[in-house]
Amino acid sequence: MSLRPPRRCGPERPVPPSTARYRVSGAVTADTAGRVAAVLGTQTEPLCIDLSDTTVLTSDGVRVVGTAIRAARHRGVLTLISGASPATREILRRAGVDELVTYADDRTT
Repeated sequence: MSLRPPRRCGPERPVPPSTARYRVSGAVTADTAGRVAAVLGTQTEPLCIDLSDTTVLTSDGVRVVGTAIRAARHRGVLTLISGASPATREILRRAGVDELVTYADDRTT
């Protein structure tokens, strides 16, 4: 799994321009999800996690990321998800994570 550093979302994404975005590539498993969680742990502004290059998303990985999203939300950090396939959204839904995030692809801002 690779995690690219933040960049500002451009006009091609329906995400507020002050939002940092991380693109997650490869497999997100319990072993690799800690890197996503570490980013969420330091975030103070809205964050968009782009999952369009994610090849595997395990339920264990989602639980690790979900715990970090809950903590970020508790600190008032808005977390958006973009590029999530229907299968990925189903995994996030089953883990209860979709209740904590906003899908950027659905936003009209």
